[in-house]
Amino acid sequence: MTERKSKNIYKKFCEENRIRYAIDDCGNPISPSRVRKFAKDHLWWSGTDDGRIGVTVERPSPATYKGIKKKLLEVGCVLEQEGDSEGNFFVVQEHALKVAELIRATKKKGSSSRSKRMKEYWQNKGE
Repeated sequence: MTERKSKNIYKKFCEENRIRYAIDDCGNPISPSRVRKFAKDHLWWSGTDDGRIGVTVERPSPATYKGIKKKLLEVGCVLEQEGDSEGNFFVVQEHALKVAELIRATKKKGSSSRSKRMKEYWQNKGE
């Protein structure tokens, strides 16, 4: 699978689940937290065919990191690497929406009529 196709799969996943989508400094797709206090928290596309999505979190102290780590493990994340107050996890796509809500990487809820109009717009644009 080409890198571009892989990135498009992640973008489609984000659009379907109302998860934020952005490109980081290296040109890789991420889903950043919308909370300024936790600006380094984000989901990221692993680029593999197994459908795993990476999760990076950082907290100001080891105690607050321990709390978010516990919540991430409860929703199905697998710890990959950690420091004193930061960690990298992997999660399967089925649980990624729960993780996105936990780290607040989801889009803000708009009015349902506006959301419906935007969905129709994007569907028609592809034709």
